[in-house]
Amino acid sequence: MSENNKRFIIESSDIRKQLIKEHVSKYGSSTTEWFNTKSETIVNQYVTELQKRYLNTPDSLSDLSSRDDVFNKLNNINWDFPENDTSYLTHDIHPYPAKYIPQIPCNMILALSLPGELIWDPFGGSGTTALEALLLDRRSISTDANPLASIIGQCKTITLTDEEQVELQLCRQWLFDILEIEHDYLDMEIQIPDIPNIEKWFHPNAIQELALIKGHIENLSPNCKVIAQVALSRTVSKVSNQESETRYASKPKELMKKETLRYFIGDLDTVFSKVLACSSLLRGKKATFETYDLRDPLSKDSPILENQIDLIVTSPPYANVTDYHLYHRFRMFWLGFDPVQFGKVEIGSHLRHQREKTGFEDYMSEITPCLENCYRALKPGRFAVFVVGDSVFNKILYNTAEAYIKEALRIGFEYIGTISRNLPTSRRSFESHARRATSESIVILRKPIKDIEIQLHEAPYKLWAFEKELLQRELQKLSPIDLKQSGEKQWSAVISSMNIDRLKKLTFIHKVTSPSLQPVSTWQSIVENGDTLDNQSLRKESKYVTHGIHEYKGKFYPQLCKSLLSLSNLKEGSTVLDPFMGSGTTILESYLAGYKAYGCDINPLALKISKAKTEILRMNPIILLNTLKNFLRTLEHDDCITTSNYLYNHLDTQAHAELESWFPKKVIHKLGVLFEKIHRIPDNRISNFLEVIVSNLIRDISQQDPTDLRIRRRKEPLLDSPVVYMFKQNLEKQISKLESYFSSVDYSPSIFYQSKIWSGDCRKTDSFTSHGLTQGSIDAVITSPPYATALPYIDTNRLSLLILMSLSSKKRDPIEEDLIGSREIRNKTKSELESRIEKGLFDNITSPYAIDLITEIYKLNKESSVGFRRKNMASLLYSYFSSMTEFLNNMHFLLKEKGSAFIVIGNNLTKAGDKDLIIDTAKMLIESSRNLGFSINDEFSISVTGDNKKNSGKLIKENTVLWLKK
Repeated sequence: MSENNKRFIIESSDIRKQLIKEHVSKYGSSTTEWFNTKSETIVNQYVTELQKRYLNTPDSLSDLSSRDDVFNKLNNINWDFPENDTSYLTHDIHPYPAKYIPQIPCNMILALSLPGELIWDPFGGSGTTALEALLLDRRSISTDANPLASIIGQCKTITLTDEEQVELQLCRQWLFDILEIEHDYLDMEIQIPDIPNIEKWFHPNAIQELALIKGHIENLSPNCKVIAQVALSRTVSKVSNQESETRYASKPKELMKKETLRYFIGDLDTVFSKVLACSSLLRGKKATFETYDLRDPLSKDSPILENQIDLIVTSPPYANVTDYHLYHRFRMFWLGFDPVQFGKVEIGSHLRHQREKTGFEDYMSEITPCLENCYRALKPGRFAVFVVGDSVFNKILYNTAEAYIKEALRIGFEYIGTISRNLPTSRRSFESHARRATSESIVILRKPIKDIEIQLHEAPYKLWAFEKELLQRELQKLSPIDLKQSGEKQWSAVISSMNIDRLKKLTFIHKVTSPSLQPVSTWQSIVENGDTLDNQSLRKESKYVTHGIHEYKGKFYPQLCKSLLSLSNLKEGSTVLDPFMGSGTTILESYLAGYKAYGCDINPLALKISKAKTEILRMNPIILLNTLKNFLRTLEHDDCITTSNYLYNHLDTQAHAELESWFPKKVIHKLGVLFEKIHRIPDNRISNFLEVIVSNLIRDISQQDPTDLRIRRRKEPLLDSPVVYMFKQNLEKQISKLESYFSSVDYSPSIFYQSKIWSGDCRKTDSFTSHGLTQGSIDAVITSPPYATALPYIDTNRLSLLILMSLSSKKRDPIEEDLIGSREIRNKTKSELESRIEKGLFDNITSPYAIDLITEIYKLNKESSVGFRRKNMASLLYSYFSSMTEFLNNMHFLLKEKGSAFIVIGNNLTKAGDKDLIIDTAKMLIESSRNLGFSINDEFSISVTGDNKKNSGKLIKENTVLWLKK
């Protein structure tokens, strides 16, 4: 016996075993099903490990161009999956005849599609393909002529909210109370469906109780109703007189009063437990389920459009084998569907073939329009996988796979290959053992690859000149094509259909249209505007997702970072490092682009903001959004609070004087109310997220002048502020952005990797090696270092550091001094550096320009009567350039061969003596990089916008992007 098939023996007393057996049988279950249901949550935590993924997702569609490569890859595994569990998650939530095992769509989806793409199962059945697509970060649509299939599929892919869980528990309790009370339930209003010969097929007690259940669940909310309907459908078969699931014959059975109710409660418990356990993996992802006869022509009103689908994986009904309308006949009646009507359109029905005396040719005549619609729905170059079995008519065996291939070739499909797999002997069927199939075929087809005309539509907002240049660079890097301007903001080109996926990752292109495709939004357009082609803002949105949670001085905007990532041309899952992480722009953009992001910074506030931006996105969106909205509701009247000492108790006593110096007493009390409630939240990711939102209010609720870039006091002292109201406004804004993101995250062309953020100094190699980074472990560096004599980041954020981390002045000063580019320097350090300058000793500084500049500034200021700030400049620049050289050296150590480092840097201005000088940091970095072994791949300028605050006029308006290559 294999390891996977070993029996699991649990020791218990005889009386316990007997009680469990009696209990579960009362509710129409078995001890095996009861145990599997109870262990579902535990098993699901490890489902990705238990279900071995045999194939990997390609890096791009171009990897799928070769027919032989594709088929050899697929044919290289054992598609029998003899030792795999086929009933994990919600796959066994409801009986369904002849369904295929989930490992087939799972591995086909992995091998033949990319994340975010649309997978279609045109014969969707119980939703096996749909569930696997969602678990693999694809979008999914499932269609079937059987209306019951839609209900089962929806149930399998529901993510339950807290409110829905309570609603189902109340439903169960109401029914359980009926079991316990003595009065007759027959006095309750019930509606019995019109089922022919109902008395033949159901005991009177079953009829009454099923009708009672049916009436009750009609009033449930949509998701709860679907779950209850699936439970009811399970119960119908158990209490009907149908002899078995696979034998349509009446065999009367005795049912005690309320026994049907008990069975339903058991089925509701089973379905509820499985859905709840699966919810943690689905995280709010949804598939579309439609009742649709695939023979109907595609039109604008169809659930499927032409040239829309990225991959088809399906198992069409076998010919002359199964009768779904009989198998589900009574379930359909009780759920309000018409099995008779479904029987008239069911393809492959054994009973229908017998009644109409049709043969295999008639079956294929119905399959042909289905194949034609599949061909029309597929995008050029994309695959269709059909799992089919041989057919028997009048004792003649027909090779169904060959018939499908012949018809597919006539329609225009390209034939990739056929894989044969053995069927388990235990498979249930309406057929006798003699007629039962022992194998089936997996037929792989493709709509031919072709060159297609496309139009690329720029972002609707105005692009700067450097952004247009970046657009051109991205296009040539991602997919070299001959572009022609075809409109003011539109470009035309001809491109292979196997390169279209690359265009989704462009930054400044927001839409791709083509006569051969449905319109496609780029991922950047979706994160900026949401999932709609029409919702295109004319204003550049740089605060999408969580980018706008907190202001941060000197950060570079996310579209620039996204574009630089595109130019890096990295593979999925590559490693990206930002050693000057700041507010986490690179970390968040790398996460959204499907890379493993690493970031460090000395500034404690930078760490807090960066974590808030990214950690929240990995949470279950249902739980997260519910928690945030519930938190909002707890703040209804808290602006009226006049006294709360929580902040005093929370902060160190040495911070109290500074707290009272910068905040009005009323504001301190209101902040205390907020923080007390925030700190009650057990999840640190959420509480950190809320604390950062509070931090972003500091300028407006303190004595700090909110119009000044530096930290200076207001002219008129603040007496009070609507702290809670302002916080609620900001939180509501962030919730709205999160809702927009989570509602469209399924379109992401990449999977997401957890980011790693830590407190570290990029000058020290062990800041990286202690966090798992080794020599040659990083694919790309994207960073924006501080300028020479940069903004005093710690002092600028002193009030946030005080409120959030109890960092008083004594604790902040050492951090400020340690920052690269700091304006603060101790006299002892200054004297030591000046001595080295006079002796011409410049340690690790190898840039001739930097050495000359430091020497000139030192000489001019020494000979002139200048203030202490200017007297310090030479030493400060010595320290800055030395630190930047150490940073470059570590980046060279960490980068892989041919890895890219993008450094966004600005020059600075100073006055030495009476001479105005430019501190050309870019020039210093170029010279130092070459000395360390980097090559300069490119250098270009970008514009920088100010923030309309006092002193912002002194900011550099132009930055340089250095593209280094190792």
